[in-house]
Amino acid sequence: MENIRKSIIYVDGLRFNLVSMRYRMKKQYEIFPAQSNEKMFEILECFPKFKHKNPDLILLDICMPDIEGFKALKTLKRNIRFREIPVVIASLKQDRKTVLEAMELGAAAFIAKPFSDSYLIERIEPLLNPEIVKSRGDILEEIAANHIRTYGSSYKTEAVS
Repeated sequence: MENIRKSIIYVDGLRFNLVSMRYRMKKQYEIFPAQSNEKMFEILECFPKFKHKNPDLILLDICMPDIEGFKALKTLKRNIRFREIPVVIASLKQDRKTVLEAMELGAAAFIAKPFSDSYLIERIEPLLNPEIVKSRGDILEEIAANHIRTYGSSYKTEAVS
């Protein structure tokens, strides 16, 4: 069976970051680099011609030279064709106000830059493959249920000194 890589549009104002991400993630994902939000919208409009209906995810820097990232996010979420695409905000700005604004505008997640490849994968994989990822709560419930089936529901607690 052929392994179909998920497609991600990566929007970043620095060409080095775009080239680096595409190289580092080429085995896991198909990265479409965009050095501006305008370029991202061009890629989105052309996407059905050379790929699927839409990309599987957009990784968006909010500090961009052309269209401010939050404005681009609002535009994406207002568009019926693009609103279901998970958008992950990646930014050097990490203050509480910025993170909350991103979430209120519909971002699926927020990642502080710089980030490691493993951290990025950890954050985006549940968005790309929600059907195979269990929430931590589900996993803990399953562990607790197995423990109760095996050992019963009574616990002895000991004070820790």
